[in-house]
This record gives sequence, C-alpha cells and structure tokens, in this order.
Amino acid sequence: MYIIVGDRDIQELAKKYIILELDTIKVESNNTTTYCVVDSAGIGVNDINALESHKTLHANLIKNYKIGNWKFCNDAIKHLHGKFNGELDTFYNVFKDRVLTLQEDELPMNWSGVIDS
Repeated sequence: MYIIVGDRDIQELAKKYIILELDTIKVESNNTTTYCVVDSAGIGVNDINALESHKTLHANLIKNYKIGNWKFCNDAIKHLHGKFNGELDTFYNVFKDRVLTLQEDELPMNWSGVIDS
C-alpha cells in the first residue's frame, strides 16, 4: 500500500488503482487529507466480487469517524480487517486503538475527525 498526502492526482490514480481516504491532518491552518493506493491486482479472486461493498464500508468508516459514531467504527473495522489483501490491516489496528481512546474521552464540540499535527 502506498500513501498519498493531498488530493493531487487522486482522480487519475483512481482510474487504475483503489484509492481510499485515510486521515485528514491539520498542518498549520490547512487540512490535508491522506489516501492509500491499493493495487487491485493483489486482491484475491474471492474478494473481487465484494470489493465495491468493502470500498463503501471503508468510506462509511471514515464518515462515521468524523461524526464520532464509535460503534459503527468498531463494527466496520472488525469487518474490514483482512480485506484489500490485508494491506490496510495496520491502519485498521491503529484506527481501532484511536477509536477506543476517543470513546473514553469527551469529544470537543467542534469534533471533525481532523488530527492536529
């Protein structure tokens, strides 16, 4: 898996690869979104049929993270672990730990899921 910082060239890469949003990071006063690039050639035959639903679930994971829906996040992470040929498993492990920590904290009123650098 490759990681891209910013959305430059995302549309072009999406013609050939699976592009999934990861995190949005605040650097100084600018929000920058990071994406991963997954080569679909590495996806197993058994997972190809479910690829669109896995991509949709991943997108909904990020969407629900940004609104603080931790139950959805935990459930989605469990389901997504091992998908995309396992290339995102490290991300899902880190994300799971982050969600567990955030569940224990009281979110600020302006929570948007953006990470301050």
